[in-house]
Amino acid sequence: MIPPVLLDAVYIMGVLSLAVLGEENEKCEYSFSYKQSQSGKFASPKFPEEYPELIKCKYRFEAAQDGRIQLEFDYFDLEDMAKDDTSCRFDYIDVFNVDEMGYMSLVDRYCGSKLPEPITSAQSTMEIIFVSDYTKTAKGFMGHYKFLDDNWYPFGPNTVSLNGFGGIIASPQFPGPYPGHIEKTWQIKVKEGQLVLVHLMAMDMGPTSQCSDPELLIYNGFATKDMLPVKVLCGQLAAYDKGMSKYLSTASKIVIRFVSVNGNPLGSTGFKLSWSAVRIPGNVGNCDEFLCEGGKSCISTICPSMPRYCINKSLRCDRIPNCGPFDDSDERRCPREILIMTACIALPSLGVIGLVILVVYCYRAKHVTKSLSQEQPLANQRQVSRDSMSPSRSQCMMHTSFIDGKMGGEGEGGHMEKMDNGAGPPPEPSFKTHQKRASYHMMKQTFEDNNFVIAEI
Repeated sequence: MIPPVLLDAVYIMGVLSLAVLGEENEKCEYSFSYKQSQSGKFASPKFPEEYPELIKCKYRFEAAQDGRIQLEFDYFDLEDMAKDDTSCRFDYIDVFNVDEMGYMSLVDRYCGSKLPEPITSAQSTMEIIFVSDYTKTAKGFMGHYKFLDDNWYPFGPNTVSLNGFGGIIASPQFPGPYPGHIEKTWQIKVKEGQLVLVHLMAMDMGPTSQCSDPELLIYNGFATKDMLPVKVLCGQLAAYDKGMSKYLSTASKIVIRFVSVNGNPLGSTGFKLSWSAVRIPGNVGNCDEFLCEGGKSCISTICPSMPRYCINKSLRCDRIPNCGPFDDSDERRCPREILIMTACIALPSLGVIGLVILVVYCYRAKHVTKSLSQEQPLANQRQVSRDSMSPSRSQCMMHTSFIDGKMGGEGEGGHMEKMDNGAGPPPEPSFKTHQKRASYHMMKQTFEDNNFVIAEI
């Protein structure tokens, strides 16, 4: 039983909160928006007095585009269920998640006096429908709400926050084996109007694709522990179709979780993925950054074109496939690719030039060797000629000259003179006149112990 003083205080707070933060109309509808306040209170009609019979009230909570709402009841007292009732047929409240298309999905139905657990929406809009019948009434309910922002981490304060244009996420110690008994969470937030493209590049998480443990979980938008992920991956990447290795969010925020409860007995390496902030332009002209070419995904003979994403220019040529698994246009015509192509052209050319130089060198070297071999007999012949001038042999030289008669005495004609060492005086000339004649002199040179003996004949 609630003390009267507390009830009065609660009533005043509830009325004030509804008057300031909620807008009520004749149909018993209340609206709460993040544009008005980040938090506030809500309550049943006339609280803390008993609510009326035969009413149907709607409470609508609207967060930012990729935001979430957290509801918590401070007081709850509706008509109890009958003994055979299992579905709250009398007085109750229904809590719904509302998606962008307006589709409503039931979170749960509550009645009686048991205080519900705190509720976090799975979408950016949530509604509470309160219904009472005509038989019995009660005090009703009162609670408070909070619009969640980027600083809220449902999986603990160790959540890694990422923002910007793109990056890489990998399991701990990748490409080595990941440690067992681990829960790791990444929260990615991009600019309003952008989406998050995830491309799984490597995955080794056990031998089977029947996901149980370990698991890679992807949540669209905000994530809570009671939400179901939009994508669950496990096992080996080769077991998935190439199109299954990517995910495109519908919000500007996603949550990625890696959970390994039973350890890593096989020494698996885990996973590696890339994420990119992308836009899907309505036409080619409205992308002022880098427009991916799109690529194609072929199934048999059918090859539908993939979306052309608009990504930031800084993601080009960063060695990361930011355009998705079917499109590598952001990694083509890069400086390193040009260098590789230049090297592929230049190296064979240099090899050919080197081969030509080697052939010319070998040809010239062979030609020089042949010339030397031809000159060798001539050198040997000259050597033999020099060797023939030995002490035991002599060389005769003959020359002609003009002499007059006075050389041998006076007379009219010349004469032959024979010079002999140790002989007597030359004979008298037989000619009395001066006359030039040809005479032959023979010089004999004999080399004996480097001494020259010259004889003139």
